[in-house]
Amino acid sequence: NISNQEGKIEVYLRGIGSSDSDFGSDPAVATLYNGIYLPRPRSIGPMFFDVERVEVAKGPQGTLRGRNAVGGTINIISKRPDFDEYYGQAKVGVGEYSFREVEAILNFGVSDDLAFRLAASWEERDPYMENAAADIIQDTGGLAGQGIRVQDSLNGNLQAPGAIDDTAVRLSMLWEPGDRFSAFVLADYVEQNGSSIPGAFSGRSIAAGYDIEDLDNPYRQYFVSQGRMDNEISGIAATLNYDFDTWTLEYNGSYREYDF
Repeated sequence: NISNQEGKIEVYLRGIGSSDSDFGSDPAVATLYNGIYLPRPRSIGPMFFDVERVEVAKGPQGTLRGRNAVGGTINIISKRPDFDEYYGQAKVGVGEYSFREVEAILNFGVSDDLAFRLAASWEERDPYMENAAADIIQDTGGLAGQGIRVQDSLNGNLQAPGAIDDTAVRLSMLWEPGDRFSAFVLADYVEQNGSSIPGAFSGRSIAAGYDIEDLDNPYRQYFVSQGRMDNEISGIAATLNYDFDTWTLEYNGSYREYDF
């Protein structure tokens, strides 16, 4: 089960996971990107494009994968460059709530042992939630009757949470100068905007005796301030392999920066 709690990706395997949405919180299911651990769930971002496969291993996996793997691990493997082919692909999609997406891929093999691959993804969507407060502000000029003060500059244009505006670019290189050595280097950049992702904090309502069925429309709620998502994720990683016939030496190194 994978969900988004105010921008943090929450992963549960066999019922084991973590719902702590704090920026520095540790997950209970470890997420890896091409075999390299991502320590913060908020830094996963929109990685699921131009994907070769996704490896899921039920936990505990601490012996092989290290910390925060009591529930298991998810390893996102992106497609590597092809040596022998030069081609491009594009995908365009539309959906409900003005959803639009574009995914483009360019693969070019420079030689028999060197190839590059460029992949980009963009998606945008309006909120799937409705802001009841915006209607009241527009109809009455404010929420003073309910004891809530809202800035006049908002003018009733309070967008509900859930709007998406994500852009991601990935450039990878594969070099195999011989039968023994190979080098795979990947650099990526992600920018996430929109009106943020709503949180599911229902503890006070449940404690007060309310239930989800008491709402006429669970997707129509009150938001008196404008949500905003502003994430920037960038990184570079390298996987180096050398084959010694009877055994293989592999090095994985990466640097990742995340601004939330």
